Amino acid sequence: MDSGQVNLSAVRSAVAALDTVYPKSDSPPSAAYIDRRVNRKLTILLAGIFMGVLGIIVVGEWMGMFEILNARIPPLVFDRAGAIAGAGAVSGFFIMSSAPR
Repeated sequence: MDSGQVNLSAVRSAVAALDTVYPKSDSPPSAAYIDRRVNRKLTILLAGIFMGVLGIIVVGEWMGMFEILNARIPPLVFDRAGAIAGAGAVSGFFIMSSAPR
C-alpha cells in the first residue's frame, strides 16, 4: 500500500461512520483473538492425540497385538481398568455440569 496514494485518516473516518470498531495497528491483539489461537492449538493437539491413539489401535489390531495381550493378561484386569476409566469420565461430566457459571 502506497501511503502517498491512500489517506488513512479518510479510511478510518469512513469505517467509523459505519459504526464499526477499527483498532489501531499498534494496539496489542485482543483477548478474543488470543483465545481463538489457544483454542485452535488445543483442537489441533486433541485431534493429533485422537489420531495417534486410533492409529495405534488399527495397527495393533492388524498386527494381532490384541490377541497376544488377551492371552497374557487376565480379563479381570481389563474389566477393572474399563470400570475405573468409565467412572472417572462419568464423575467428571457430573462435576463439570454442576459447576456454577
